[in-house]
Amino acid sequence: MELNDKNLRKMIRKTLMYQANSNQCICETLRLIYDEVADITDGRRERVLENLIDAMIMAKKMSDRLDFYYKTYVDKTGHGGKKLVRLQNYDKKLAMRRTRKL
Repeated sequence: MELNDKNLRKMIRKTLMYQANSNQCICETLRLIYDEVADITDGRRERVLENLIDAMIMAKKMSDRLDFYYKTYVDKTGHGGKKLVRLQNYDKKLAMRRTRKL
């Protein structure tokens, strides 16, 4: 995963704008930040979006690395996502995000 891979950035942009997770993981937290800035109409929105795309790519890399450690070394440190906070109104967030235009 390269930060400057145009196809990857396009895919990550779509996940930020359109997807939702019922738990407050790092990716959903980045989506919540995007929700807050989505209606900004000047150039700041695009700069924030590009930074969020970078952060999402980095989060995916960290997740892949942690999965590798877990599988390779049977690493049982951490809580395996069991302590993630369940978010309210998951269905409403997903429906709202699906109405966005790219």
